Amino acid sequence: MFKAELFNPDEWASVIKRAGAKYVVLTSKHHEGFCNFPNPQHFSWNSMEVGPNRDLVADLSASVRAAGLRMGLYHSLREWFHPLYLQDQKDNCSTTSFVDEIITPTLMQLVNTYKPDVIWSDGAGDTPCTYDSIRYWKAPEFLSWVYNESPVKDTVVINDRWGNNALGDYTTGDDKNLLLNAGPTADGRILPIFEERLTQMGTWLSINGEAIYGSVPWRVQNDTVDRNTWYTASKDGLSVYAITFVAPTPGGEFVLTQPVPTVSTSVTLLGYNGILPFTSQSDGVQITFPVDIPFGTLRYAWTIKMTNVN
Repeated sequence: MFKAELFNPDEWASVIKRAGAKYVVLTSKHHEGFCNFPNPQHFSWNSMEVGPNRDLVADLSASVRAAGLRMGLYHSLREWFHPLYLQDQKDNCSTTSFVDEIITPTLMQLVNTYKPDVIWSDGAGDTPCTYDSIRYWKAPEFLSWVYNESPVKDTVVINDRWGNNALGDYTTGDDKNLLLNAGPTADGRILPIFEERLTQMGTWLSINGEAIYGSVPWRVQNDTVDRNTWYTASKDGLSVYAITFVAPTPGGEFVLTQPVPTVSTSVTLLGYNGILPFTSQSDGVQITFPVDIPFGTLRYAWTIKMTNVN
């Protein structure tokens, strides 16, 4: 049974921060309708009244923000078994009782009470409406309130899962995000194997993060010859990063076909203290790896940083 008796939000926030994350998204309510916060629309079906007997959203939000991270909330619009939702479906969405009496008040409570930095909507596209399901969910009205009147109108980021003809998730041009799911146990713990993987990711990001955080796509996505090598670039365009999933051979050669060196090009390996020698070729650049690559700290993927390349 879900009781979360071992839930320690400060510990969660510490693990997440060590993973290199910049924001957290907690499931406030999934498709079965159970709320991880007190909610009058879901009486006797929320974490304050049954199970944990605590406001999980409030507790984790406080710890996450104290750790210097941003807090987001996932929220499912549909609820598989709610009688009002089932009735609206039976009416082919000509009625909106579920939206008016349950969903809109719940969403407004989440925003007003917890002031999320991210709202991750889900569960809208399965509604069997004969017309635009965005209209059934009254998404334009809610989003208009959020961006014009709510306490987070100037700070919140919202995805696009608000109907069966919406765009999808966070369509933000060049800026990309990885949302990594780590499901906790019923007693409220992050499993050791998950914590280990999260910590490993954080260690990798502590070395290679400049190729990830704030980066943008380069003019090509991956290398023509070595499909295991992927490119990013700094926003100012001065640095290009080649991230390869193939372990470098100490003292070996490595060819990248896309970068074009200039007279001021410099090549380094993130996490290694030294300049890598290279030669310009007709098909790109040939890089020589050092013989003393610190494989104890450089693992999983290796990032070659090139400055002043075309």
